[in-house]
Amino acid sequence: MKIYLKKVMCLLLSCILLAGMLPMSVLADTGNFTISMPTDLEAKIGDTISVPVVVKHTAGVNQYNSFDMSFTYDPSVLELTSTAIAGLSVTGGNGLVRVLGYGSDRPVGKAVFTLTFKAVKSGETTIKSVKAKVGIKQTAQSEDASDARILNDVKIEISGKYKITVNANSGGTVSVSPSEAAAGEKVQVTVTPKSGYRMKTLSVTDAKGNNVSVSTDNNDKYSFVMPEGDVTVQVTFTAKYTASSDSSNPRTGDDFNLDAWNTATLISLLALVILLNKRKNSWL
Repeated sequence: MKIYLKKVMCLLLSCILLAGMLPMSVLADTGNFTISMPTDLEAKIGDTISVPVVVKHTAGVNQYNSFDMSFTYDPSVLELTSTAIAGLSVTGGNGLVRVLGYGSDRPVGKAVFTLTFKAVKSGETTIKSVKAKVGIKQTAQSEDASDARILNDVKIEISGKYKITVNANSGGTVSVSPSEAAAGEKVQVTVTPKSGYRMKTLSVTDAKGNNVSVSTDNNDKYSFVMPEGDVTVQVTFTAKYTASSDSSNPRTGDDFNLDAWNTATLISLLALVILLNKRKNSWL
């Protein structure tokens, strides 16, 4: 019995000594890594959204070597812009992105990389981590690597205000109200020509160059319904046709200044009356 107990004690002592000789990193690579991202984010359409991905360890391991992570997102709401990250492999698209890294030790507790997106549509959306493997060795891309515990997804609230760009030449001014609008909101355009000018054309186009329907409200006021996306309001002004212009060769589309025409006509009629009176007196 004593001999048996001695053998057991020797075996336990050998295991303790062996454990003390092994690196802590080898002992701790048992799936205790965690992956975290920001929880709730807010953005406006057109904003850049940054999502840092942080690796930690629950048992005090201070570094790792490799990782293999995949994320899903809604491509109708978010446009992936981090299609290349220095030193890492980034693949995917159309709602899925995979980021792979190995070959160098990395500290825990810091962002290993940052995903970036552009907000292209209003609404609520979620970025989900669907796969995460982290390893001490260069094995995260293989099936036998440890699965990291995913702590959270990223919920994003994107407000639906689209930009309105106004372009006009020097013949007048153009204002829009509101200056930014949500899809389906009515936008009023006020056109104010300078003296001697008139509005020649007015058009509204979306981000793809498609024409947006414009309605006439009253004098110099127009309106359109905001589509889903930024728009451009383009207005051109042209000079009016007046009596000082080349009246013998007016251009098609020019305005005819009725007041100036009436004045010129009255002067011509008076001159004709005077001439006729002179001739009448000469005949008498």
